[in-house]
Amino acid sequence: AKGLARADGFKLAMFIIPTVYEVDERSYLDLIATHQLNGSDLNRDKPVEALAAILGREDIEAINLLPEFRTRSNDSGQQLYIQGDGHFNKEGHRLAASVVSGNLAKTIHEWEGFDRCRSTQAKMPHNSAHAE
Repeated sequence: AKGLARADGFKLAMFIIPTVYEVDERSYLDLIATHQLNGSDLNRDKPVEALAAILGREDIEAINLLPEFRTRSNDSGQQLYIQGDGHFNKEGHRLAASVVSGNLAKTIHEWEGFDRCRSTQAKMPHNSAHAE
């Protein structure tokens, strides 16, 4: 995908979705207790940090949801995941959409290919089946 994007003059971006254990302190502590792990031996940020490092080496824009998710969870106690499921609930999806769109809006104009994208889009033939 990165090669195709570069061939067309664009930059690839990916967003990193943290697990509930990385976001929610209570869930993390429950995981440690359930599996009798030593919390001091663990770095719950390591999966996100490792993926961000890989994306950085590959020159792929990384949009990391963890800071905003952890802040929202810690500050308000708001649940962002479906209980016992690990997927985002409605509020988690809202926050993810907000973080991703905010980051893209902030960085897209910095990408060298943005002006080319706009001029290419303006020159694209319109599908007559979708006209009007």
